[in-house]
Amino acid sequence: TGLMMFDVLSVTALLWLCIAEFVGMFGILIVFPLVADARLKRIDDFRPASTSCELLRRFLEEPAHRKAFMSHLEHEFCPELMLFYEQVLSFRSFFARKPVPLSKVQSLYHEVVKAFIAPGARLEVNLSSATRQPFLNYPNGATRANSVAPLVNTSVLETYEHVFDTAQQEILNIMAADTLLRFEQSDHSQLWDTFLISQREDGQIHHELEELLVD
Repeated sequence: TGLMMFDVLSVTALLWLCIAEFVGMFGILIVFPLVADARLKRIDDFRPASTSCELLRRFLEEPAHRKAFMSHLEHEFCPELMLFYEQVLSFRSFFARKPVPLSKVQSLYHEVVKAFIAPGARLEVNLSSATRQPFLNYPNGATRANSVAPLVNTSVLETYEHVFDTAQQEILNIMAADTLLRFEQSDHSQLWDTFLISQREDGQIHHELEELLVD
């Protein structure tokens, strides 16, 4: 009788052990992914697209942050987004130099259009037709700048300085909508979390939003 009782206890213990292992595996394979997915959806629900764009814009102001984001985009096979974004920053910074030769500006403009905006370009970025078409209508930039300048009461050279602003904003929107959440969950998550904390401390974002993003 004692031996039979021992066998029953052994079988019961083994059964409970199997149940515990099953529950553990269920949690790892089923529950954890669902929780992670729910967290992503919760973040997306509480963070407007405009907030994501503004946060990403501030994040990309630092060269080290751009390098990290570029690394992530390379992993997702779309590095041309950051390459274009940085090229526009470089193009715009050229205007800080004095004097600024118009011929050099036009040459740089043509290089950007040829590399990123022209159909079939090696690094073509995904722009709306409304944004892309003016660059194709005036590929050398001069006519386009001349046509815009009188409307905004500015010089041709000043118009060139901001000629890529709309295109750059579209690319920022794409990166914020399609890539940012995955970047937050990548190996660079600590860098992003540190940035968010600094933004909160600077009063740039609400404390509640920062807590949601780094929780």
